[in-house]
Amino acid sequence: MEVLSCSKSQVSNNRLERDEAENDSFVKEMPPCSQSQISDDFIEFSSQSTIRSTHSSHEEWQPETSDLDKINNVIHLISNGNCSPLRSQLTTSFKEASVRTQRYYIQISKDIVLHLFEMIAPSQSHILIKELFSREFLWNNDDERVLKIFVKAYEDASDSPAHQKELLSLFSHQYPKELLLQSIPGMTKWRIDTARQHANTSSKNTEVTQKSAFSRLPFDKVEHFVDFLSQPHYIQDIAYGERTIKLSTGQSIHIPDVVRTLIGSRIITCYLSYCKDTEFSPCSRSTLYSLLNRCAASQRKSLSGLDNTTADGISSFEKLVSVTESMESYGLQPTKSEDIMNRLRASKHYLSCDNRWHIQRSTSIPDHCIDYSLSDHRHPELSSQCSHDHNDVCNFCTDQLTVLDDLEQIIIDGFFPTSDIKGEFIHDFQKCKEKIIQWKQHVLRNVCQEEAKQNILQTLERHEVLITMDWAMKYLPWIDREKQTDFFGKKGINWHISVAISKEKDHLKKDCFVHLLDSAPQTWFSVASILEHLLFTVKDQNESLKCAYLKSDNARCYHCGPLISAIPDISRRTGIKVCRYDFSEAQSGKDICDRRIAPLKIHMKRYGNEGHNITTGEEMKEALESYGGVKDTHVYLAEVDFDQQTMQKCPIPFINNFNNFCYEEDGLRMWQAYNVGEGKFISTGELNRKMIGKQDDTG
Repeated sequence: MEVLSCSKSQVSNNRLERDEAENDSFVKEMPPCSQSQISDDFIEFSSQSTIRSTHSSHEEWQPETSDLDKINNVIHLISNGNCSPLRSQLTTSFKEASVRTQRYYIQISKDIVLHLFEMIAPSQSHILIKELFSREFLWNNDDERVLKIFVKAYEDASDSPAHQKELLSLFSHQYPKELLLQSIPGMTKWRIDTARQHANTSSKNTEVTQKSAFSRLPFDKVEHFVDFLSQPHYIQDIAYGERTIKLSTGQSIHIPDVVRTLIGSRIITCYLSYCKDTEFSPCSRSTLYSLLNRCAASQRKSLSGLDNTTADGISSFEKLVSVTESMESYGLQPTKSEDIMNRLRASKHYLSCDNRWHIQRSTSIPDHCIDYSLSDHRHPELSSQCSHDHNDVCNFCTDQLTVLDDLEQIIIDGFFPTSDIKGEFIHDFQKCKEKIIQWKQHVLRNVCQEEAKQNILQTLERHEVLITMDWAMKYLPWIDREKQTDFFGKKGINWHISVAISKEKDHLKKDCFVHLLDSAPQTWFSVASILEHLLFTVKDQNESLKCAYLKSDNARCYHCGPLISAIPDISRRTGIKVCRYDFSEAQSGKDICDRRIAPLKIHMKRYGNEGHNITTGEEMKEALESYGGVKDTHVYLAEVDFDQQTMQKCPIPFINNFNNFCYEEDGLRMWQAYNVGEGKFISTGELNRKMIGKQDDTG
């Protein structure tokens, strides 16, 4: 060939002058980037293209031809003899080579690439090179790292197909389709094509947006109804079950299940009555039914086991209706009987729904006035004096008493064959009347005790925390492959749930703390040990906390003298002062703890279904912490050291009658009902004298 017949010096001098001129024009038209990056990219691309060309023409070359000759043949073919041949192959490390050697290989690589691109796109090689580098086609470690980030973000958005499509459209053009199919699990060609089409039709640098739902309903009216529906009077938290809510974006949200205490029509009737009393303009009845159907909840089928007092009251009304119907056989007129039964049903409906909304802290109706109805006039410190007269009446409350008196008189005046039958009717009536009155008192006390929690949440400061405590139902061991003989006689695992509510900026933060105990019983000392550890923990998480409010149900391990007396010493050791301890009304202890228990049980069930055993506290902790655990939940495997229990007892007279305790500097103040009266005061000295042994560190 003509090029090979020239001497090396002549080829070198002529080619160097032309290479430098073409290199200057090439660099001017290239996009801005470092010379080293261009060099690396060109070398990599050149080597790959050369290898492909070599393989494609392998059959035409002789086996004895050297690699350098093969490369020079390819260079001669693509440049038509206008490019200088390669003097030698670079066998040493490029970074270790001299500057002159590096410059030589960079220049000849650029020359080869220019001629190659000129063959691919005549008179447009520089444009093709610009597009190539602007799209970052060449693969490097940075591209691999960025792709991994994109893939991770794509997998995290699995609950929202719309978000996945937006994310995929951001990088689907930057990488080959085959690479995307290999890197992203479950990826299909259709998804890639859809994402690329979406990227082409959308403007660049578009932010990920969600579909905005258009609603003709006034937001304030919808919010007003949802707030009413979310009241604890109409929904009951339960410690089992889960519901899945699917949003319009395709995202799924898992929430604990709740039980609705009334049917939909009665809830809407109560709401419309409430709006009428408060002079609020609600949505139409049909719209309220649509909103109610959208709110996820289960319908309560039975009252048994949820609230004994309420269940007894409802069954008493039903018993009185049956008694009234039976009285028709003993002289009662059918019209009079029908009237009595209708009034009894109306009274039952009123106590179930509307009565709690009529109860207020101070009102002129005596049955609705908390300060008046819950005052203990035998003890002035436990009673409040109202500044108004109680000269108004409630028609529903009055008719309830009237219908009971009318039915009692009908039974007394009835014509019974024997006195024994009459005595049975009178006995049944007296029992039913007693339970109905207890139910009415129960509703009144429940509203009063719930006010304590609401007042704390409304005035909660950043240095304060509200802690709600409850023992969860014992967890029965879970065995993946369980024999029938092992199914019966299981010993449950005790676990204690505490939910700490604190204020963070402009919203409330809720943290759940789970203490697992393999063998410790549910005693006051176990609660004291858990409480001390809990206060230390929340103090470590938020050093600004200085005050704590406690709330729990009326279980014996909580509502007892030793625990109430040991709390001041626990406050001094932990650095967080317990200001108040409020107990819920009996049979009304369902609270946020039951709502947090539900997702914990579901999380453990999913873990057990994967073939794991959950038979001990340690395995239970492993299950709760699996796959990142449940959000805002902290699990601890606890062991109570009963050798540290130094207090035997601390009898506080009639402590079961008191439901609210306030810790003051020089003693303890107690109330039977929340903020009714100034409270009964017990000094610190008197409280210490009642202790049989002072409780020190629980260990």
